[in-house]
Amino acid sequence: MKFTVFALATLVLTPSAKLHAELGLAREAYGVWDRSGGNPVARYPFTRGQAYSETWFNVNKARGSFDWAALDQLLAFADVQNEKFNIQISTVGGSKGSSMPSWMFIKNGGDVPSLSDDTYTYGYYLHPRFKVYYEEMVNNLANHVRNGVSASQRARIAFVRVDTGATGDEEPYENANSISPAADKQAYSISPQQWQEHRLWAFEVYRRAFQEGPGPVIPLLFQDIESTGYLTEWNWVNKNVKGGFGAKYAGQVRGHHFTGSQEVSDAFRASAVDPAPGVKLFSRNEMDQTWSKPFFQLNIRLNMYWTAVEQLHAGLSVWDVTESCLQRTNIDNIGFAFEFFNKWAAELIPATAGGGFCILHQGLDASDKAKYPAASFGGLPDSRDNRARYTAICQANAAQGARMDDVAAATNGQVYQRDNQTGFNDSGWTIVPGNYERFITQINPDTTSKALWRINGPLTKLSHPFDRFARSFDHASGKDTMYFNIHDNLLPSPSQRVELSVTYLNRGTGQFALQYDAEGNSQKTALTVTKTDQGDWLTKSVVVTDWVFKNRGPSGADLILVNTDAEDDIFHAVEVIKLTAVNVTTVGQGTVTGRNNAAAYSPLPSSVMEGQRLELAVTPAPGWNFAGWSGDLSGNNPRPFLFPALLSTNLTATFVKAGETPVNTARLANLSARVAVGGVAGTPIPGFVLSGSGEKAMLIRAVGPTLGGLGVGGALADPRFTLFRGAASLSGNDNWNGPDAAAMAATGAFALTAASKDAALLTSLSAGAYTAPVTATDGGNGIALLEVYEAPSTAAAVLVNGSTRAYVGTGESVLIPGFVIGGTGTLRLLLRAVGPTLADFGVTGTLVDPTMTLFRGSTALATNDNWSAAANAAEIASTAQAVGAFALPNGSRDAAILTSLPPGPYTVVVSGVGTTSGTAIVELYVVR
Repeated sequence: MKFTVFALATLVLTPSAKLHAELGLAREAYGVWDRSGGNPVARYPFTRGQAYSETWFNVNKARGSFDWAALDQLLAFADVQNEKFNIQISTVGGSKGSSMPSWMFIKNGGDVPSLSDDTYTYGYYLHPRFKVYYEEMVNNLANHVRNGVSASQRARIAFVRVDTGATGDEEPYENANSISPAADKQAYSISPQQWQEHRLWAFEVYRRAFQEGPGPVIPLLFQDIESTGYLTEWNWVNKNVKGGFGAKYAGQVRGHHFTGSQEVSDAFRASAVDPAPGVKLFSRNEMDQTWSKPFFQLNIRLNMYWTAVEQLHAGLSVWDVTESCLQRTNIDNIGFAFEFFNKWAAELIPATAGGGFCILHQGLDASDKAKYPAASFGGLPDSRDNRARYTAICQANAAQGARMDDVAAATNGQVYQRDNQTGFNDSGWTIVPGNYERFITQINPDTTSKALWRINGPLTKLSHPFDRFARSFDHASGKDTMYFNIHDNLLPSPSQRVELSVTYLNRGTGQFALQYDAEGNSQKTALTVTKTDQGDWLTKSVVVTDWVFKNRGPSGADLILVNTDAEDDIFHAVEVIKLTAVNVTTVGQGTVTGRNNAAAYSPLPSSVMEGQRLELAVTPAPGWNFAGWSGDLSGNNPRPFLFPALLSTNLTATFVKAGETPVNTARLANLSARVAVGGVAGTPIPGFVLSGSGEKAMLIRAVGPTLGGLGVGGALADPRFTLFRGAASLSGNDNWNGPDAAAMAATGAFALTAASKDAALLTSLSAGAYTAPVTATDGGNGIALLEVYEAPSTAAAVLVNGSTRAYVGTGESVLIPGFVIGGTGTLRLLLRAVGPTLADFGVTGTLVDPTMTLFRGSTALATNDNWSAAANAAEIASTAQAVGAFALPNGSRDAAILTSLPPGPYTVVVSGVGTTSGTAIVELYVVR
């Protein structure tokens, strides 16, 4: 069995440890969605979710009467389609003449004052009874979807959108200047301060409804919360919304080179792409009717691609595409843009991303006064209305193809541009100025390459999307080498197969080379390309395993494009893909197939991009039933999503004959703990117990230095451990043995950095109790990851107990043990965090009041503070006696959880109540 993903994700990536950021949504939710809802996956196989949108008027015809039938129907459809789901209830919207619920305006009925502009009829938002009715609607919706639908349907709900104003635009009135009569306009005007207070009140209504009380916690999507323009709202959401939140991106990135596109990246990119630990932002934008307007119709295929690129650059999660646009997928051949967005939408955290890209581009940003000074490019650089400035900037780059087709449009905002722009503009106001990137950055692009626009001449409806922007060598000025830096945390697994790709214009007959930072050669040639002058765009790729990527190349480069002659080669992009092997086996009779962006299921590939979404399907043979998954998948879902990770992903589908009961083979396969070592933390002591016959092959590790490469701060520089059976010292390790790398990989353990000072021991052990105290060889201190893996073996011995005695601190120094359950079925476990009772055994400095929470991924499954206060305290006590655990005094402040769990990875976060600290022991017992 291999548990590479589990060992790493449970402890290094645990949300409670906050060592890495997390995705804001389930990974399968990222990508293109069906904004209109109701279209089957077979029709648009690249869609990932169904969007439900309705108005308050249509779901709440009378006070206390709510109609969720249409929501339920579409949610059931999403469940059948194996897609995610989001919900939006607009306060008012739709066609002209629409209204908020009219019953609320009735005198001696709803009693809310009403008013109208030239579009809609509203209730007065600030009236006390309006707030009562609004909260009733939100609470009824929340109770319905959290507790009133089936469990499988509840799991489909990715997020709920928070709407507070007209048509989702977050203003109280669609056209406040048209409110009539004038007395209403004066009586019901709402100041910016009043509106902000109302919005924050509504935010809290949604937060309580969807993230407190019974039922699953559901993330919330907000609009107009940018820190760059709505700082109060941004701070409120970050402080108060702990169950996950997202931001709706604006229309600036519903195309490319629209006014203000860089502002979206300024507002959200740092929180969305490679975010700080603890940040879990997701985002959504739509493709409305923009696709049908003049600008997009200039070349819909080109525009759809660059829209995808611009949104990815800003870190967009969900691209909600309206049905009329989806219907053009085959007609206009735009499916490739949707698939490109799907490929990269979830690749936001370097260590778990499937790779990175650098798409070569330069935006001539007229708002940049330093790059384009007024003395050279025209006055009024603070005004976007200066048409001459755009023209002058493009004229300075005209030899490279830059021009303005519709300079008047550049002086307008994105709404006008989406509706009315009649040509392509290479200069704009606050547009993205440089390359579009995801974890690959070009080093000094302006001094090492030449930006190009309209690469094959005037842009037409038939122009290739890549014709829009590019970069090239410029041999005449000595620009014959382009340098690229790969994010230092993108490739945590040494020797992983990595695909390097370059996309170029096949014009001319010259040559260029792609070089990379490799073992023993910081400028090793990965491939050399000889062009054949066909005029098409081509991609060349090569797979390497001897990469180092430690910025040892010239200018600190990891990748280098080198011109080997005098011809100026033209490039669209460079790309790095992390590859992982997919190994699927079956027990019994049946098959496993999968799909990604395809309507039909097919045999699974043997190698895919790490993190690629594979939707699996099992098909039992006649007379057989599917019993469940084991390995890197667990449970018995016949259509799960698989996201292959690290060096390999291994899973087994078990089929049993109809009428037979599946055998419960669940067992402990891995134990681990992230602990502090040295200094005030002292010496942590992990332990485990094997039961059964034969000698079990085991891998024991104390990982420190390699954690630093995974972004863990303060990692222990040189750990070592000694393995004991009772008081007898058996063996140990200081620095691991390089030749053991293959054997360690066979256990599923993540790869250690070559020649690192991590400690590891492969050994065979018979039944018994073992401990492995961990210290620092150099007397230092830091964070270490202690691990025990079962290795491939035919022995009957199994892990039945694990424990870690360690110091429990605060913040990053809380104790976080983890474990992995393998096999099929369920495993009953007793988990204990013992602090005060340790004093009875002579341990000093104990944690006086431990509390523990059991997680699977980011989901908290159970929590306990004082064990004897638990509803099943009597069963906990009797189970402890049955498994041979020492008794806990009734009323002690030790913590315990008794539970049954399916196969998969789990973590237990142990901390002190009230930020107390001290020594504790965390124990795990298998209950048979």
